[in-house]
Amino acid sequence: MERRHEQNSASLRPRLQHWQSLIVAALLLLVSLGQAAPSATVTTQPQAADDATPTRKVTPGTTAADDSPLSEARNRLQQAFDQLRAGDTATAQKSLQAARKWLETSATSSNSATTRQEANQLADEIAALEASLEQDTKAAESSISRYWHKATSLLQRELDQLIHRYETLSSAETTLKYLLNARMHLRNAEHSLFVVHDPGEADRELGATIGNLQVASSDARTDIRKQIAALIESLQQLTSPSLDQAAASQENRVGQYLQQALKNLEAARQMATPTEQLRLDAIIEQARQLQAEAQRKSARARYDAAMIQLRKIIDSL
Repeated sequence: MERRHEQNSASLRPRLQHWQSLIVAALLLLVSLGQAAPSATVTTQPQAADDATPTRKVTPGTTAADDSPLSEARNRLQQAFDQLRAGDTATAQKSLQAARKWLETSATSSNSATTRQEANQLADEIAALEASLEQDTKAAESSISRYWHKATSLLQRELDQLIHRYETLSSAETTLKYLLNARMHLRNAEHSLFVVHDPGEADRELGATIGNLQVASSDARTDIRKQIAALIESLQQLTSPSLDQAAASQENRVGQYLQQALKNLEAARQMATPTEQLRLDAIIEQARQLQAEAQRKSARARYDAAMIQLRKIIDSL
């Protein structure tokens, strides 16, 4: 009996060690992802860019997850953002070049086909920005912030895949892979929807989210398929045309009344005197701002609900 117990314990040790390594790597990635996004704070003494050639530097007490190419790329993008805001365009360009090379390294070393593809695409976007960095620094800051967010989404996807690596059934693996892809694109859509307010980019990311969900659904269990179909329907309400319609829909009563008020104000303006028109113009502008705010709140509620719904589907696999 004791011998059998020792044999069972011995067989469990490799699996326990495997799970310990996964947990450590996941925690290290979580710490990396906890860093703040580029903000409007100006760095008075910008950090000098490191040499653009990627070199792996694993310090004692850490693992390669700490210094992964994606993490390094994100750090260089943070540096580029701060340096550009401080007016040091030349150093910012070197940081962008380093970020691009780290992404190219990730594209050749990652085990995930999605990460390789997304990292290559992001490297190409950064290369295009390098050439025009001095032409419009404000636009460049916005672009770098978006690149930082995309790099963060890629890091988060790597963590998601690490945590869910225990999946063994081939159909579950296929479903999970595309659900994780969908969550990555949905995180990117959040930045376009609520930070930079870029409807075109948001629609592209939402389209990629829905496309991955459709592929995930094709191989999923019946109950998961139904949940994915409901989620896709919810996400379609976040696209630009749907948001415009939602502003005046029955679901958004504030938006509905503001839409009607704007029509009445525009009609009144046609019959008003020039002095009255000036006052009406100010009221109309305020009403439009209120309408936009109501629309954003509605979109945020829809987005948050969709992300919760997607997380529940992933957790139920």
